Amino acid sequence: VGTTVDSADREAAAEAVSQALDPVSDIHASATYRKQVGGVMARRALEDAIHQANGASRP
Repeated sequence: VGTTVDSADREAAAEAVSQALDPVSDIHASATYRKQVGGVMARRALEDAIHQANGASRP
């Protein structure tokens, strides 16, 4: 509260989510790919939340 979130914070959060995931591989995607996608989705969700908090919509 009261501080800004910079790109390093967003990347650290995405990495933390990626490391916390324990997905399984199947015929559609490997566990490694799913971990990477999980981190990307977390970063995008955080960026969306920041944009909304600042009163802007994401392009």
